[in-house]
Amino acid sequence: MFNSVNYSGTSDLTGTAGNISGDPLFEDAAARNFRLLPASPAIDAGSNLLMPGGFPPVPLLDFDMTPRIADGNGDGIDIADIGAFEYTGVVIGSIELTVDGGDVQECLGPQGNTVETRIAVTPDDLELASVDLLLNGVSVANTLVSQITLPMGTNQIEAVVVTAAGYELRSQRSVQVVDTTAPAIDARFVDRRSGRELSSIDKNGMTFVTVKIDADDVCDPDPEVESMLGTEINDGAGLGIIGQANQLRLETDKITLKVMATDASGNVSVQTKQLAIHGKQGK
Repeated sequence: MFNSVNYSGTSDLTGTAGNISGDPLFEDAAARNFRLLPASPAIDAGSNLLMPGGFPPVPLLDFDMTPRIADGNGDGIDIADIGAFEYTGVVIGSIELTVDGGDVQECLGPQGNTVETRIAVTPDDLELASVDLLLNGVSVANTLVSQITLPMGTNQIEAVVVTAAGYELRSQRSVQVVDTTAPAIDARFVDRRSGRELSSIDKNGMTFVTVKIDADDVCDPDPEVESMLGTEINDGAGLGIIGQANQLRLETDKITLKVMATDASGNVSVQTKQLAIHGKQGK
């Protein structure tokens, strides 16, 4: 960050009366972090004296509420720095939060996803006073590496680290756990006596057929299931009603079972199974 003109209407006063010229070496000017790096020419380059016109002396605290007059260059003399922040020789540091699985991840179970979070500290030997990891505003861990469970939906994860020097460092991530997978359906016609799956039966014999329906979903333990049993029949086909419970005779060569399952996220799957009926109708 340099200005185009140092002085206007007067001679160049650089090097006199406390005037300096050079890159101030801010930590990160683009991010509006105007704290000074260790090699900054602004360190110990200010004045501890009263300002001209009787203004009060340099403020005793900087914008970080750090004591204002400090020996930043280590020469044994406490002199105020130029700028909004006093360099004390204490490394403020920074942190970065990472979450396994990325910022958008498929749900792995009904309770959500258990993931590993890591807080990287720079420099890595920075002395810390406390570590706190918050999930949706609630503290869930106090270590740099943690295992946490993210529920379905959008989750706000924040790392808050306080250094031994009293600086608070923060890093945030937003992680969304989604369910885009439809339920898995297992629909079958089964011989009630043997348990064997049936694909066809002989209409002249007697087979006790049971319908088995199961729907599993990774994220929803109880998906909604709808089923319908239908037949293909022709015009004028007869229906034989037998006087026993749950028995109906149909003149058809095929029965179709259609099952639809819907999970809590609205994912839908459909499966059909057919039971062929062979043989001539007995008289």
